Amino acid sequence: MTKAITCTKQEEEFLKQKYKELGAQACAIQLNTTVQKVYSLARKLKVTTAVNLYTEEENQFIIHNYCSLGRVGCAEVLGRTPNSIQTNAQKLGVRLYVHTAWSEDDLLVLRANFSSLGGLGCANLLGRSFFATHKMAEKLGLSINWKGYYVDEFGYKVLLLSGRKKMYEHRYVMSQHLGRLLTAKEIVHHIDEDKLNNELSNLLVCSRAEHINLHREALLKAQMAKLIVEKC
Repeated sequence: MTKAITCTKQEEEFLKQKYKELGAQACAIQLNTTVQKVYSLARKLKVTTAVNLYTEEENQFIIHNYCSLGRVGCAEVLGRTPNSIQTNAQKLGVRLYVHTAWSEDDLLVLRANFSSLGGLGCANLLGRSFFATHKMAEKLGLSINWKGYYVDEFGYKVLLLSGRKKMYEHRYVMSQHLGRLLTAKEIVHHIDEDKLNNELSNLLVCSRAEHINLHREALLKAQMAKLIVEKC
């Protein structure tokens, strides 16, 4: 029998007032609980975050760039989550990876490197998706040697805080600097585009629209540089 999800009156009022603005992760940190519990409570209380439908321009960007940039690259440009990008790409019929069987050599590489490189590192090494790599690692009973943080499938460093709390390091650094939690609408941009460089001087808080423009400019510069090299 499934155990019922319960919450205090204070938690209920907090979610009703803040869930739409902050989102599940920030609310979980504020309430010192898990993101999954916050999702369950939000469904129970019938509170939701703002729904942002994809525009035709965004859909066309995904169709033409998903295979080259991946869900993470598209998410950074469009200011959306990688999971949302992947779901929309599937609706549009765009696929990033083609399923291939695991060879004995692939399994040897995974067994030798998973504990130190994790799912993302092994996925890059093998040219497979993070989810396929992580699923096979689970099947083989492999685990990661934690060091107080890990790099997730999107290439961001996640801090393991006290009380089972997790938080992206770049958002944690900015939150500490500002002295408050960031809202779901506030995006922390890496100025040098290195996701592991979380020095405060390399971070910039911006809106979704500003973030799209920042990455669009970077993409245009990269495309122009590629054209120049090809013409030489």
